[in-house]
Order: sequence, then C-alpha cells, then structure tokens
Amino acid sequence: MPLLKTLSYSDLLAVQRIQVASADMTHTVAQHACWGTLDIKQLTTDHVAVNYYNGKLNEELNISFEDKQLANVVNVCISLEGHTAAYSKNHNLLLPLSANHYHHVALNDDAYDLQVAPSFQDVHIQFDQDYFKRLLCDENPWMHSLKEKLERKEAMLQDNGSVTYEMMRIIHALFNNPLSGQLKKIYTEAKVLELLATQFKQLSEIPVKNKPSTADRDLFMAIHEYLQQHFAEDLSLASIARQFGINEFKLKKGYRENFNSTVFDHIVEFRMKKAYELLQDGNCLVHEVSRNIGYRSANHFTTAFKKRFGKSPSAF
Repeated sequence: MPLLKTLSYSDLLAVQRIQVASADMTHTVAQHACWGTLDIKQLTTDHVAVNYYNGKLNEELNISFEDKQLANVVNVCISLEGHTAAYSKNHNLLLPLSANHYHHVALNDDAYDLQVAPSFQDVHIQFDQDYFKRLLCDENPWMHSLKEKLERKEAMLQDNGSVTYEMMRIIHALFNNPLSGQLKKIYTEAKVLELLATQFKQLSEIPVKNKPSTADRDLFMAIHEYLQQHFAEDLSLASIARQFGINEFKLKKGYRENFNSTVFDHIVEFRMKKAYELLQDGNCLVHEVSRNIGYRSANHFTTAFKKRFGKSPSAF
C-alpha cells in the first residue's frame, strides 16, 4: 500500500468541526489547515446508515477507521469522484475503487484504512448483515452464492460495478428529500433498497471471470508467505520469480489478481508492521530497526515510516 500520512477518522472529526444535526440527518464539516476540509452527510434508519463524503484535501491521506460494529455489516462503497482504496490489515487486502464504480464488501473486520485522493466524493452504505442476508433470495443463483458466503462468515467482495445514470438519480434523491421524521426514514430505506436492487441486477448479469486454478492460487499463497518471511531481504521481481520458477509478468499479474495489491506494496507494508512492533517493544534504536527490516538508509526508513504512520520513529 502506498505510504501516506495517516490520520484516524475520530481525530479528523475532533478538530474545528461544524455540525448540524436533526432527527433526520447529521451534517458535519471538519476543517483543518494541515489537511483540508471533509464534508459528511449521514442518514440512518433501523437497518442502514448512509454516508456521503466530499473531501477537499491538501494531499492524499490514509484515514484509519476502527469500530467494533464493522464486523457485523455489509459495506456498499460507491466512488463518484476521485480514487479510493480500502486496506484491511487483518486480511492484508487492498481494495481499490476508481471514480464511477462501486463494490460490496464484508470482511468481518473491525478496522480498516481508507486511502483517499485530495479531491473525492464517496457514498458509503452500511447494512446490518442479518438484514442484508434477508434481502437475498435463494432462487437467484448469484444471490444464493452471496448469502452462503455471509452465512459462512467468509470475506466477501463483489466488484466490477459501474455507476449508472439510474443509480446517480437515486443517490441524488436520497440527499435531496424534503420529508422529515419517520416519513424520511421510510423514504431513505426505500431508496437504498431501490439502489441495491439496481446494483444486484447489474452485478448478477456480469459474466463470471475465469477463476485462478487451485494450483495458481496455492502458488501465490506460497509467494505471499515467502514475502512475509523474507521482506527484510533485498528482494526484486526477478529474484522472486526465479525462486518460484515463473516469469515476472506472471508474478505481477497473478499477485494482483489474488491479493488486489502489488508485490512491493506488500513488502513495504510487512516492513512497516515489523518496524512498528520493534519500536513499541523499545529494545531497538531507530537505525537498528531500519537495518533489521531491510533499509540501507535510516533516513529513508524514517521518511517512509512517517508517511505511513504520521509520526517519526524517534517519537516512540
């Protein structure tokens, strides 16, 4: 994952915040000279939370979210402008999302990072997982497969969705609704279900891509484990490909297909994770940590660490 300045979502909302709340919608504008402006509108019903994010930031940011309820929801993420990428630390999984696309995600994870472009607009819908499962009918093979994954508590990602004019019309109606009180809640849930039905129809009609063979999947799992064990070494695509008897093209293409990430993004992430652990233990100096995780220059390590975690390794 690219190394960016990291801020927690709660810290973003804690500074210079303007908030207008009613029984129907919460509108929050968070501003700070260091990172810019984040405009958030939220609608909620008994089973659904709908968030609209409009960011005008000074630079790309990595926003860290943590919430125990995240493990019990299905997320529908829609990018209207700019690129985003969600990263699950527990699954070592990067989920990129380009403008005018969406995906459905359930990772049974209570924390993730969201990498955002300086200018972005996203709609993020969280469904109570049990409620979402009740919407899936067994008669439709695509929905039935989705339901089975959720029942088994498997990580779920349904992507390839493109935002259509009809979807944009529904999203606009959601946040430009003159009703109030219980009527607004009913209207919100109805529109969310209309949006979901439109997405289900589109996703169920997308031809299924050829899945990687079991042998290929096992190969790239072995490469992933190899990187976890050897990240501190001077690795190159050529040396990794040679180690596993494949060419560099297959290595790059297959790794991204299996993990939604590049080989080097994962190497850097493994290095940063280990560095954080070593610094927290307090038994190593910064230059020792740098050397232990494979950096030849302590200055380069310090720069990379500060971009990833928002503070210098010497702060530990």
